[in-house]
Amino acid sequence: MNEIQSLSPKRYDNAIKREYKRTVKELKKDKTDIENDAFETALFSKMIYLNFQHMALKNEIITFDKIDFELDIDFYVHITFGHYYQILKKSKRYKEKDHFTENDYLGWCEILIDLNCMFNQANLSLENTHKIDFVTNNQYYRLTLDKKKKKATSLFPLNEDEIAAIDSSEILLLG
Repeated sequence: MNEIQSLSPKRYDNAIKREYKRTVKELKKDKTDIENDAFETALFSKMIYLNFQHMALKNEIITFDKIDFELDIDFYVHITFGHYYQILKKSKRYKEKDHFTENDYLGWCEILIDLNCMFNQANLSLENTHKIDFVTNNQYYRLTLDKKKKKATSLFPLNEDEIAAIDSSEILLLG
């Protein structure tokens, strides 16, 4: 943890509203058949469940391969909305598992900081990749990074097809 910044509640609200609008737009573009009331209930109940507005969220900087990446409120809101978007779409792309049930925001911060330490201790490189596959709590996940913007962009559980396609020597195992 090199840098910590407190975020204002207004920034939480803006990130949530922005991601909600993006998700609605994607569902409409895909012509996903879902009742508007059910969609709003699912998304807003998750926002309440995560309590973004009431948590003391802080931006974290984690370093992979000597590159600093920011974990901010936008990252956590994005992965939450993106995950539920895939579930609402009944997509087979991601495993249908609520990866915030076992670990809340603070739990994921700790996991990603541990992943950061393990990655650097193993002297791994991001030279030819923008993703890191790892296992925690018997579940496979992928963290994607935008090296140009120096931001973590996605975190999601992998389904069996994706797990089978991974080179097992590239998977990091966390406690």
